[in-house]
Amino acid sequence: HFVSATGARGIGKHIVNGQSVGISAQIIGQSLLDTNKFYFWYYSDSKEKYFWIFPIGKNLWNVGVWFRKPDNSMKRDFKNCVDR
Repeated sequence: HFVSATGARGIGKHIVNGQSVGISAQIIGQSLLDTNKFYFWYYSDSKEKYFWIFPIGKNLWNVGVWFRKPDNSMKRDFKNCVDR
């Protein structure tokens, strides 16, 4: 699999029809994950949603979720993935 992310876009009240969307956060903490890898896991059978985590500094991680089609479960899904 190949994941490419370039920058960020602002999210207002209007999202272009068909546009994918993701949210992420920085988390400070120790992990048993390899600090030289980018991880992502599909968490829907349709592979239209995934969770990612990758190192961005000493004990500093970027974590997020991506949706092919935006819906109202994004905030809940993000929390569930981070809490695992």
